[in-house]
Amino acid sequence: MAFDIYVGSASRYFAGNWKTIVQQAAEADGIAYQVVRPTPSPLSKIFQPKPEKAYRDFLNGIKKETDFQGNGEPLWNDSPELDYVTDRPAWEGHYGLLIKYAYLMQPELTPPATLPKALEEEPTYQAALRTPDPRIRQLAFGEIFIPTALKIMFVGKTIGGVDVPICSLGLLDWALRHICELWGTDRTLVGALELDQHDRDAPLDVAALFGLSIYCRLLDEARSRYLPLIKDY
Repeated sequence: MAFDIYVGSASRYFAGNWKTIVQQAAEADGIAYQVVRPTPSPLSKIFQPKPEKAYRDFLNGIKKETDFQGNGEPLWNDSPELDYVTDRPAWEGHYGLLIKYAYLMQPELTPPATLPKALEEEPTYQAALRTPDPRIRQLAFGEIFIPTALKIMFVGKTIGGVDVPICSLGLLDWALRHICELWGTDRTLVGALELDQHDRDAPLDVAALFGLSIYCRLLDEARSRYLPLIKDY
């Protein structure tokens, strides 16, 4: 199961009218590529007899929550005709970033050289999730990141009726800047890196930097386009 990040309108995402970067590359080479997602997933429309109503409910639920939290900005333009951008940090890049973050938060501990087999087996990461700081939790569990500078996280329903954590781009930016500060690197420079896809057994820092560069770059795309960033797997 792959892990991609999508930036674009939610309507286009939920309609499935987009292609992962690997799909695009495969089609350019004339290779058939099929995406298989778990069920239920944010894309799922199962048990959704009226998807148009569910889509309106999705947007209205976000607007209601952001208004309650003090956001005076309008919702983004969610036209399905808007262009999108996407990239694939893969699970290794995502997990590597989370584990690196956990050890940066606890610098007295020595991180592993490579990725552990499962996050559940990494005690330092699990301990980081239990700290009062919300940033590593929203990076780990947030599914949809909406364009607002507010640092908010709440649970909302997707068009498929699935409850998912919804966060703000402001909160994601806060987390990524924190990682870069702890790591002693520049947030802007990291976002400008063009790194090659790493091997599955790559060193932890290589996997983490690859994931961080994609998150930073696509966060900048989402903010400049004033559109959501969505995790896809």
